[in-house]
Amino acid sequence: MAILHGGWMASGQYFFLWGETWRRLAPTSAASLGSSQPEATEVASHPYAQTAAELAPMLIEAGGETPWQLPPTLLATAGRGGRKATKGALADDRLRSQSLALPSLLHQDHWRPLHSGELPPDETPPALYPWQVTGVTLTPAEAWTFLSSLPLGSGGDTTLGSDLRYWGHVTRWGLDLLARTKFVPALAGG
Repeated sequence: MAILHGGWMASGQYFFLWGETWRRLAPTSAASLGSSQPEATEVASHPYAQTAAELAPMLIEAGGETPWQLPPTLLATAGRGGRKATKGALADDRLRSQSLALPSLLHQDHWRPLHSGELPPDETPPALYPWQVTGVTLTPAEAWTFLSSLPLGSGGDTTLGSDLRYWGHVTRWGLDLLARTKFVPALAGG
């Protein structure tokens, strides 16, 4: 089962969507998972993160079967006429590889990410560790539309991560504050 995650990046310029799926991890060396050595400068790929090829069908199918409103600009276009590409392709300019600090466990000599559906062991608390994931970017306007279309309750839908549910609630709360004029406008000076 795949779980969709997302969050605003530190710059606030875009919202980042990425997918996580459970995979059986073969016994590996520290080179393929996160190294516990402080001199390691390269960020390891998240072993549970979906590739762009795995993420595309999930986003496109979920957009058709759920009330989510995915922006049509996420789909790749073919040729100059702007025709839609074959189903399952994401626009290359929307794909991005991002380093995220995610809950992880130190296991012997390497870090292992904690799958979002997994409970951490009582004896070892998780810590944040950087992992490289591939996902798609949404502009603030697209993110607003997408997040406000997410269901508020769980409704048995386990494809949404708790982070996306949080941002969906915050978006609706912001809409409520705007509708009731419970905000103080301010000018940002530069």
